[in-house]
Amino acid sequence: MIPWLVQALVGLLILVVIAFLLGNLVRNLSAAGLLLSWRWLGQPAGFDLSESVLPFNAELPYWRALLAGLANTLRAVLLGLVGSTLLGTLLGMASFSSNGLLWRLAAVYVEVIRNIPLLLQLVFWYFVVFLSLPNGTGALQLPGLVLAKSGLYGAGFEAGWLWQGPELINGVWHAPCGFRWSSRRCSPD
Repeated sequence: MIPWLVQALVGLLILVVIAFLLGNLVRNLSAAGLLLSWRWLGQPAGFDLSESVLPFNAELPYWRALLAGLANTLRAVLLGLVGSTLLGTLLGMASFSSNGLLWRLAAVYVEVIRNIPLLLQLVFWYFVVFLSLPNGTGALQLPGLVLAKSGLYGAGFEAGWLWQGPELINGVWHAPCGFRWSSRRCSPD
């Protein structure tokens, strides 16, 4: 009985502190001539999104930007879930393989990935791999492929085919033209 009473008192104390802080916020904003409202959601956002599942431009309101951000987040989550499920299933099957090399490779991969923090892995892929990719004439020449920051190029029949890869803009990878195969570069709208 005593632990429940202590928990209830601590919960009540937390609610009182939150109410005090919110009341103080409202009083100070009112004194400064500012009001808490949701009107800002209807105002034009004034910025563009470089890539979005939902159409968005700077004239649309903030609520639409938030909705586009939510859609982008859900797309990233869905792609991550599908990709990690496929990779995990393949590695799980490989770990039960009768082929010694295959299950050892799966075990090494799992142990290395699980023992390196995710943030460190992200920093590695960004700074060591993606930023070090050359562009233009310095692009990596592989048999039948050219790997550069701007995409993956392959030898076509008459002209070189291009997979328009993501662009690095302010430290974020974007695909303004979409991921598609084409015989020439696409230009962002």
